[in-house]
Amino acid sequence: MELVKGITSDNELIELAKKLNIHIDDILTIDEVKKPLPKGSYIILLRRGNGVGHWVCCHNGEWFDSTGIGPPAVFGKMRYNQIQYQSTYSEHCGIYCILWLYSKQKNRPTLLSGFTNFDIDFVN
Repeated sequence: MELVKGITSDNELIELAKKLNIHIDDILTIDEVKKPLPKGSYIILLRRGNGVGHWVCCHNGEWFDSTGIGPPAVFGKMRYNQIQYQSTYSEHCGIYCILWLYSKQKNRPTLLSGFTNFDIDFVN
């Protein structure tokens, strides 16, 4: 039995995308993006202040971040998910990107609907 582990490299993302027949136009770092991207499917590596990376993606003008945060200003105005699928300390952002791209490219809009929203407010 194989357990799902976090994906941390672009090579691992490419391998998983090939297995699922998902087309990726490019994998970029946020520093390489100077203007809104043309239509297509892109995976982007964001770097946090401490050098830790976080995978996000976009598809045909729509943004996906598994933490539910919108795109940086360089991308312009884009629709984006506001659901936090990934907990703060999870390493599965790359897998969520692949799942989201799969849902877009294979016309499976409800694919992520069964996942937990971790952006929950607790009231006493």
